[in-house]
Amino acid sequence: MSITERKLTNGKTVYDNAFMYNGVRYKKRGFAKKGDAKNWEIDIKNEVNKTGTFIKPCKKSFEDVFIEWMDIRTDLRENTAISYRCAFMKVKKDKISKMTMESIRYPTIKKFFNALIEQYNYGTCKNVLKIFNGTFKHAIQSGYIKENPMVNFKFKYDKDDNKDIAANKENDKTISINDFMIICNEFVKHHDTFNNRSLVVALQIGYYTGARVGEVLALSKDDIDFNEETITFTKRIDTRARSGCAHPEKMKTKTSYAILPLASPLKNILINWFEENPYDNICVYVDGNYISYGWLQQKIKNVSEKLNIPFHFHMLRHTYATNLVKNGVSPAVAKKLLRHSNITTTLNLYTHINLNDEKEALENVFNKQLPQNYPKNDLLA
Repeated sequence: MSITERKLTNGKTVYDNAFMYNGVRYKKRGFAKKGDAKNWEIDIKNEVNKTGTFIKPCKKSFEDVFIEWMDIRTDLRENTAISYRCAFMKVKKDKISKMTMESIRYPTIKKFFNALIEQYNYGTCKNVLKIFNGTFKHAIQSGYIKENPMVNFKFKYDKDDNKDIAANKENDKTISINDFMIICNEFVKHHDTFNNRSLVVALQIGYYTGARVGEVLALSKDDIDFNEETITFTKRIDTRARSGCAHPEKMKTKTSYAILPLASPLKNILINWFEENPYDNICVYVDGNYISYGWLQQKIKNVSEKLNIPFHFHMLRHTYATNLVKNGVSPAVAKKLLRHSNITTTLNLYTHINLNDEKEALENVFNKQLPQNYPKNDLLA
């Protein structure tokens, strides 16, 4: 061992240790006791023998490593990167962002998330969880830390009185055709403007295709083939874009690209709309710019509250899926029409069958099995 004694200007004695092991030089200064310097060397040698390497203590903070991780994540979509950076602003408010990576332990993370769910909605908390997982994984790969404290961390969001939970429950609902038509008529009943009619066309496309709002807003007339009766989805609009700044971008997944059949009611609606709309794109303002998601969302919210009919655009996708299932469409066909990546998503997320539907199905099954005139009083004899 190469332990040397050193006198400080205040008269105190400290110990430094510098040694070579397996071709690597290790050095640390300022031990208060000679035994501490000796134990440090023993610990390093034991770890090298056990793991083949020694990870030097990382002085980088969580914020430092997060920024480093984001810099190398060139594969992230622009929207995702923006979401992560916005989520990090919630982390930055807490002292955990300035803590060194090696000092952050499971209890610290648990305490942080317990406080987080008291302040923010589910979506925000979920994004924060994603950046924690990504940042710590990067720290492991970069050799900044030996163990990942996120491995056994489980995220639970069960704050029932949170507004976002209510919104999530709302997402599980569908809308009846009657309520849908009432909402559509409300937009043009008092203010029959080009913009409002364009909005109603967007809603009709959502109802008859189950497409996501960004996909609907990005549609152009070239995507509609009236002769073949098909509608093609190849692009989407960034729902974060400001009015007048929207532009088409890549789709969410490979399965999102598709050519689907055009429902007859929607075909008639679009034929009429194309005669009125002079622009190449379908869902536009009177000046030809794409409809912005923010404007559409606010208009829908205003009408929904006025009519006291719970509604948001994504309910149209849930409704479309449920209509497929209720009308006997097989899961395989529904998967293709909804453009899901796997059948599990189709079955678990977009089939909102209620208890009445289940009862009706059960009655239909067993009523068909029973004879027309069976002796009811003798069934339990």
